[in-house]
Amino acid sequence: MGLGDLKNTLGKIFIHKEEMRRDITYLRQAAGDFRATSDICKRGVDSSRWAGESADIFSERYAELVKSMNGQADECERVAKKMEDVINIFEQTERDLQSQINSMLSRGNG
Repeated sequence: MGLGDLKNTLGKIFIHKEEMRRDITYLRQAAGDFRATSDICKRGVDSSRWAGESADIFSERYAELVKSMNGQADECERVAKKMEDVINIFEQTERDLQSQINSMLSRGNG
């Protein structure tokens, strides 16, 4: 791999890393939105005076909605964390490539 190839790879890693950071921000915002919606759902409807099968079905479905919202928030956070792990790998690769570039330049291969 030549110097030009190394520099090209380094540039591509930088671009992908920045795109991933934007995606992570979006995922974290979505997680917050899911959690906020879940909290609103928990407080928003008082069905304590309802009775019968309809009340039971509503309470069951509503509980499923809250659980689903929290699950979606957890999943967004999990994916964001995995993407951060990939960014850490990219950053180590950047350091390694920059070291190779510096080494080649110091040997006069630039």
